[in-house]
Amino acid sequence: MLSILVPMLALAAPAEPSLDAIILERDTLLFERGFNACKLDELEPLIADDFVMYHDKAGVDDRAAFFRAMRENICHGQTTRPVRHLVPGTTHVYPLRAQGKLYGALQTGEHDFYLKAPGADEVLTNIARFTHLWLLRDGKWVLKTSLSYDHQDPRSNTPFDADVLTRIYDTAPRVDAMLERHVIRSMAIARISSGVVREVRVAGERAPGKPAGLDTIYNVASLAKPVTAMTVLKLVDLGLWDLDAPLARFYVDPAVARSPHAKKLTTRHVLSHRSGLPNWRHLREDKKLVFEFAPGTRYQYSGEGYEWLRKAVEAKLERSLEDLAREYVFQPAGMRDTSYRWPDASRAERVAERFGATGEPVQAAPHREANAAANLMTTAEDYGRFLAYVMGGAGLSPKLRSAMLAPTSKKKPGIAFGLGWEIFPDVAAGQLAIQHTGGDDGLKALALGFPGTGDGVVILSNSENGMQLWRKVVTEMFGARGAEVVARNLAPEP
Repeated sequence: MLSILVPMLALAAPAEPSLDAIILERDTLLFERGFNACKLDELEPLIADDFVMYHDKAGVDDRAAFFRAMRENICHGQTTRPVRHLVPGTTHVYPLRAQGKLYGALQTGEHDFYLKAPGADEVLTNIARFTHLWLLRDGKWVLKTSLSYDHQDPRSNTPFDADVLTRIYDTAPRVDAMLERHVIRSMAIARISSGVVREVRVAGERAPGKPAGLDTIYNVASLAKPVTAMTVLKLVDLGLWDLDAPLARFYVDPAVARSPHAKKLTTRHVLSHRSGLPNWRHLREDKKLVFEFAPGTRYQYSGEGYEWLRKAVEAKLERSLEDLAREYVFQPAGMRDTSYRWPDASRAERVAERFGATGEPVQAAPHREANAAANLMTTAEDYGRFLAYVMGGAGLSPKLRSAMLAPTSKKKPGIAFGLGWEIFPDVAAGQLAIQHTGGDDGLKALALGFPGTGDGVVILSNSENGMQLWRKVVTEMFGARGAEVVARNLAPEP
């Protein structure tokens, strides 16, 4: 798979090509011949007499202990045995000099370990980083010190707790390998810092053989809800809509027209997910829309409520949600590539196809009608601009902005819903976080922001496994406050 990483990371100046070639040749002899082929006679001259190995799981070994472990654990004569592969593009070699004279080299890199059985495919069992100190002694390069660390077993990861070896932004080859390992067709990440989209990075394929690009359009499912919420809040601020007036003044769903609760439902109830309606009627066993409790009495996530709200707004203002969002949100936020509808023919070729957990295609028909709760079509950059716009206040009055960010309905300990967003109070040093997720068959999305600092991230994927890496991204990008957000998300329901 191909990667687009913009802007490119700043890298240290590379060592001389000749030194790179020498050290990579040593690496090949060390692992391909010594470790993988068990040619210990070829391995012996590579290891210094005063060699020391530091391993984060197995402890410290000298030269004798190292070769004893090789004979007993690696080259034991069994047909099933481990093999090591260097991850392409991760190795860097740095010269070591004293008074201008080359005396050694420091090699860093990442490698994967597999279990190989006769007649079977290799099975990935471990991933790790390494640092090697090579010294030039009597004209020969020998390995003086080996550090092997950050070992991780990818087989032990759960769908929402998957860990990966490197920082998500490290290198294109590693990102591609990471996506392939987790069966993720593509991933797009927008990073917001101090209220500005600073980076957009895209890796993988939008379709088989077609690399995803910065302009790839993703269906972001329920990330439509915050956009709808902001559109309506802008209408409220302009005096065109009432946050607490009954929606029944303008629209009532025929399925519940006789329910006394229908006259009590308000916009505030919908945006804080206290409508009393199910998520979707088709998910109920009887396939019917009903009020499952009185509006305003407790939390229950509902897409039906958002669609009711859309129809009420469109009926009163005699304008489509698409038109209203374009005027009051898309244009002010700088979102040039976003719509509730499937893109037209000139843009449809940029849409990311959807893929299941094993990489199988997931069929999805183009949608021509807007849904206030789902199926927003956008790019990582556009949604990043939207998140930055929201964190910057979006031009809302202070009172309404405070209402948007106020924890209104409790979802679980440490997480509530405000108006359109999940609210995480007191994440770090009194900061709050806002979050929304999106998911459907073959697509996953996340938007997370810290309004107090204007920092945030948007993660989009066209794969069922797309959110397997969210924890790593969030914790690496935001440190302690990111870790707190992750912990609250993963905490069990009471």
